[in-house]
Amino acid sequence: MYFLLSLFYSAVLQFFPGRLVLMNLLKSVNTRLQNHTGNEMSYETFREWLDNEDQSLDTALPEGERWVGCQGSVPHLRRYPCGIWTLFHVLTVQAKNTGGTDPQEVLSAMRNYVHSFFGCRDCAEHFQIMATESLSEVNTFSAAVLWLWSRHNRVNNRVAGALSEDPNFPKIQWPSPEMCPGCHSLKENGEHRWVQDQVLPFLLAHFSSSSILTDYLEDESQVLKNQREKHESRQRTLEALKHLERKTREALDSIPNPLPPQPTQQQEEEEEDEEEEEEEEEEAPQETTPLVKGCGSCRRTSWIWTPFVNQHFRVKALAPNRVKRRSLQRNEDDQEPLFALGLAAFQPVEADFEPDVGRRRKRELTGRFSVREEVEGSHGGRWISTISIGFSTVDISLCVILYFLSSMCLLAMFLFFKNRHRLRRVKVSMT
Repeated sequence: MYFLLSLFYSAVLQFFPGRLVLMNLLKSVNTRLQNHTGNEMSYETFREWLDNEDQSLDTALPEGERWVGCQGSVPHLRRYPCGIWTLFHVLTVQAKNTGGTDPQEVLSAMRNYVHSFFGCRDCAEHFQIMATESLSEVNTFSAAVLWLWSRHNRVNNRVAGALSEDPNFPKIQWPSPEMCPGCHSLKENGEHRWVQDQVLPFLLAHFSSSSILTDYLEDESQVLKNQREKHESRQRTLEALKHLERKTREALDSIPNPLPPQPTQQQEEEEEDEEEEEEEEEEAPQETTPLVKGCGSCRRTSWIWTPFVNQHFRVKALAPNRVKRRSLQRNEDDQEPLFALGLAAFQPVEADFEPDVGRRRKRELTGRFSVREEVEGSHGGRWISTISIGFSTVDISLCVILYFLSSMCLLAMFLFFKNRHRLRRVKVSMT
């Protein structure tokens, strides 16, 4: 890739009529490209070459951009594509005027540049097709100038009316009759015909070095001054970064024996949780055989906890125990809460349950304990527990209050309409 870039810079350096500071920079970059070894080159390295990091004498690239001949009506129109066409038109004309050695040198450099670096891939492929068709027929510098001009008009005809066209600068067959009246003629059948004997002199004059206006260019001394200031500012920034890095390294070296980082409270809690989970996994029974009552035959069923159920209820059962272990006073007689499984919902065992019920729940891990006894003994309590699933005490209280207010409102409306109907009947009877 960088070899193709080297061919482009070589053509520009040889034929572009630039100022001294720019030509010195092009020469420096071209030399570096020629001496570069390897198959790749980083963008950072290429940027340092363009910024003249070595501060070579009378070498600089002007900062910013200022479009004059290729300025579009809006920022995203014309500009770069127009500049590329203009640049290579100038190079083909300069190659003829300065007496180059290879008529296809500039066109080949343009072909490689467009193929490898031009952003519009459809445009690049179209240009490659045109170059493949007839570039080999170019054998003189005049033919090179006319070939690029004719292909430019062909591209204008193809993209006319596209979204990329600037409405203030429509794509026309150039030059127009106003710019070059002698370049246009008509055939016997009335069709348009280019007079190439008139087109070539027009192109040589229009793209010659004497036609380049320097009115909008910044003075060379100012360009060099701006580059020096930019370089000095970059050097100061680098020195400040190096100084900060050195101070940081010295501060770290001054500490004799840096203490290892102390574990935070959160890390300690996570470690305790992991230890508790490992202990529970070792102590948890793999299989239980609970007695199912109320099934008719009182048969025993073997329940094997799935990993999901085991993990779900083990984590919930360990949550209160973790708080207790971290408290200052630990009650060794406290029992871990168990959960009632297999009911209408997963509800923890309440502290005010009867002792025999709690004992049966503790022994029956699956929670299928004396379903008939539960129905007979605490039918109302179990229904309240089932209804209150997912609701807090405040929610239930609000529901009761709203229900009471709705009932009172309905009662008031009923009494109002009843009395009104009675008064109406009295008035009718009086009349």
